[in-house]
Amino acid sequence: MDIGVQDGRYSSAFGSRPDYDSLKERCMEFLRDFKDDSYLSEYSNTIADSLGLDTEEEIALRDFKYIHRLAQISMRLTSLMKIELDDVLAYGEVDAGNVSGVNLAEEIISNTKRFQELFAQACDELLETDEALITRRVIDLNDPMDVMERQRQDNESRRRLLESNDPSMAGLDQSQVRTESSDVPKTLTRRFQIAFIPPSGEKAQSLRHIRAEHVGKLVSLTGIVTRVTEVKPRVVVAGYACDTCGAEVYQEVKGRQFMPMVSCPNPTHRENRLPSRLHLNVRSTRFSKFQEVKIQESSDQVPVGAIPRSLTLHLEGEVTRKCTAGDIVKISGVFLPVPYTGYMAMRAGLLSDTYLEAYEVEQVRKDYQSETVSHEVERQLDQVLNEGNV
Repeated sequence: MDIGVQDGRYSSAFGSRPDYDSLKERCMEFLRDFKDDSYLSEYSNTIADSLGLDTEEEIALRDFKYIHRLAQISMRLTSLMKIELDDVLAYGEVDAGNVSGVNLAEEIISNTKRFQELFAQACDELLETDEALITRRVIDLNDPMDVMERQRQDNESRRRLLESNDPSMAGLDQSQVRTESSDVPKTLTRRFQIAFIPPSGEKAQSLRHIRAEHVGKLVSLTGIVTRVTEVKPRVVVAGYACDTCGAEVYQEVKGRQFMPMVSCPNPTHRENRLPSRLHLNVRSTRFSKFQEVKIQESSDQVPVGAIPRSLTLHLEGEVTRKCTAGDIVKISGVFLPVPYTGYMAMRAGLLSDTYLEAYEVEQVRKDYQSETVSHEVERQLDQVLNEGNV
């Protein structure tokens, strides 16, 4: 499928605009219905023990690969949801809206960042609606996020009782019900991250072959790690508390920098002319692990007389701490431009730096000091040394 921009319009099998709602339904069907016998034979005992598959109906669900992974996420056994494109290719073509025969794997490769959010929304709906996943949900009362989520659910129930004019709630003021569930962003309560794994037959490229046409697409490349920063917390959702009304306000952070909110958006402050000031609440703020890595072309990838090229990698969550300086790695991720805001955006103009948001880091080889030599190579080296011509 040829995806591109022609004459200023989006060119694809969908026409002028793809039907993302229909595509999300197809993503949900893939997660719910895909079966893999090899996954069953390799992991069935481990999965059965960890997920508690006892009854015949539950044992019959062992074939569903991604339902099992969602069950592990629901039980807090893992936080990484890997979507293997080999499975998407095996699943076949799907229908999206009025368009049939859409290759879902090609769409994911061509528009990776959008499908990352679509699969995340599909996983959220399955975790909230599938009975097998709901019954295995684990709530940790020592986790601040779980405690605040339980409090929000209680507040939502009290708000509904107030709206229904229940006599038992007559003494409760509406201001005591602080935050509705609809005001809480999904990224705050989401306990997993989506990672796409490229097809097994795809060959990794060198940094020199990653060009402008790969922006927004899923790519695989190899290189030598030259610099690794320490793992630091990155703000994903900033949580605030209002001093006046006690409301909880949340701000999603998309980039590396953000401007904190100062005033409460509650309209009652303007109506009653009340002062409003927000304070950052660390307990209600969501952080993720973040690490920056620099990789460079290896010597066999650099043409004669050329300078090795380098690229910045952003590693988040469970992908961090996968490599150290000197390692030769294979990286899979989405190639993106660096988002600038405010004065930096005006200063940059039409130019932009690029980075790779990594989904998987695979060790091709550790540093050269840890390189192992086979017995055949050792025998040949001893033979050359014994000849005395060295």
